[in-house]
Amino acid sequence: KVKELTKNTDYIFHLAALISVPESIKKPKETAEIKEPERADVPEAVFKIRVAFSDNGIDWKRFGKDLIENKLEENEVQASPDVIFYKGKYHMFFCYKYSTNFRKNTRGYRIGYAYSDDMIHWTRDDSQVGIDISEEGWDSESIAYPHVFELDNTLYMLYLGNEVGRFGFGLAKLESYISQ
Repeated sequence: KVKELTKNTDYIFHLAALISVPESIKKPKETAEIKEPERADVPEAVFKIRVAFSDNGIDWKRFGKDLIENKLEENEVQASPDVIFYKGKYHMFFCYKYSTNFRKNTRGYRIGYAYSDDMIHWTRDDSQVGIDISEEGWDSESIAYPHVFELDNTLYMLYLGNEVGRFGFGLAKLESYISQ
């Protein structure tokens, strides 16, 4: 079909990309605007944190509402909740990001925090998470997928850095606990 359509053609100009493939990879938003201008700001998959209950581990009942309020935007992506019971409360650490234009920039994943007495009603307070991206290096654009654990009466968090841990993962130690 291509040969038939181009049989009397000397040149074909393909204008649906940036100057090179590496340039297109470095600038995904600009590439999307050229290729599909109507989709450039359409959110990718948007995840929310919810809960389900079971008495037997086989039959589950969904609670049916988002547990964590949005902070960034209506389509804020929330993922990978890690809950620990510590000093009489449930503490949830999770990652969140913008739903568009989030790769390799300041709109990438961050770690959020919420607390609860009953695991259904959560209060979000990201100011208490105790960790953010670094000024430079392997976790300067994104920190994500936290796992919090207690060892010898101390809380630690494992987390991934830029590009979902491509350049490393971290281990953070809780320096002080503020009771809610």
